[in-house]
Parts: sequence; C-alpha cells; structure tokens
Amino acid sequence: MPSTHKIGGVLIKGDIRRDFSLNLSVLRALKGTDKPETMKLQRYVLSLALIALTASPESTFRQGCQLLPKGVASWKQFLADGKDSDWDPSSFKINDFALDAASKFGIEQPNGQPLVFDKNLLKSSIETDAKRKADKKRETASDPLETIRELVGELVPVKGDKFSEAKTFTLSKLKDVVAGLQKDSNCSDELRKLLVELQPFLIAGIGAIERKSKMIAMFPTVVAPESPSSSIDA
Repeated sequence: MPSTHKIGGVLIKGDIRRDFSLNLSVLRALKGTDKPETMKLQRYVLSLALIALTASPESTFRQGCQLLPKGVASWKQFLADGKDSDWDPSSFKINDFALDAASKFGIEQPNGQPLVFDKNLLKSSIETDAKRKADKKRETASDPLETIRELVGELVPVKGDKFSEAKTFTLSKLKDVVAGLQKDSNCSDELRKLLVELQPFLIAGIGAIERKSKMIAMFPTVVAPESPSSSIDA
C-alpha cells in the first residue's frame, strides 16, 4: 500500500491465484507443407509455449506493489479422457528442447549479436502501408459505380432477414454514399438513374436477402476480355 495519509491500496480476502494452461490439441492443428515440416513447426511453437508457460511471471501488481509467489507452483497435465496427474517442468529440459527446435526450424540468432530495432525499417513499412491504402481509396473514389457495387456486395442480412441500420454497418454507409452522389453535379445520367432505382431497396425491413439479389442484378455485368488462347480454341 504505497499511499499515505489517505484511503488507498487493495484488501484481499483469501488468495490471489494465477492460472496458466497450454492446449496441445490446438498445437496439433498447425500444419506445414509436409509431415517433416509439420513436425518442425509444431515442435518450435511448443517450445515457445513451454518457455512462456514456465517463465517467471511479471510481479508488478500496481504502483509500488509487487506480487510475489508464496510457496511452490502446482503443475498438472490433463489427458483427453479427463484424467490428470502431477507434472514437473524441471523433469523436461525445456531450454535444450527449445534451442534444438528453433535450430531445426531455421531460427538462429548469431552469438553476441543482439536484436536491433530499426526505426527506418518500421517507418518504411508504415509509409508503404499508408500509400497502399491511399492508392486503393483513390481508385475507389474515382469509380463511384464500383464503390456502390462493393457496398451492395458487403450487405449481410441479420436475424429476421433484415439489414442492420447501425451506423457502423454497411447499409448506413451505402445510404450515405448514395445520398452524396445524388447531390454531386458531376454525377452521370446513367449513375443517377441507378441511384434512383436503388433507393427503394435501401431499407432495413424483412426481405433483405431478396432485396440484395435485386440490387446486385442492377449493376452491369463485367465481361472479362477473351484471351488469345481461348480464341484459337474456339
């Protein structure tokens, strides 16, 4: 209790218990390109999990307060049939197993070479990601028809065969885009006609699945260009 001359701290009635578990069934679901690669992958992930499971836990509880273990930790292993037995981590050479698994998986850290944080590499990654998002947004903005088509395709009926009207859901976004385009003086006559046809379907009532199908049918079909090989075959 670091606070003085005022109410503060924490009062515990009983014990503070910290539980950890490692599910091997999930680990077995990891697959590589073949059986040997699968074994290397599973052993490497298992070694990381065992190190994290048995490492000394962080003791900081709150400012000025450290939680330290009282007594020896109790370890159990549970089988698929529900039976359990005691398990002693010290009986298994986890560090040696981890080093061997990492080496066979291709993870090696040169001796005396610590990991170095490269801020320039991080900056480059962030800028590349931002540019990619900006390019995609610019491409979508330049083709309002494709924007509407994508939003219609993202409509997902909720329980009761309805569309959600929540602000974070697609129907609300679609309504906003349609309303904005209708006010745009540069909107083409063809697009404006499509917006008028879509308007009656932008409701949240029953029949959402059917309305979505009808809206999708309003868009012109995209025909892929015929390849030279298909022309020759024809």
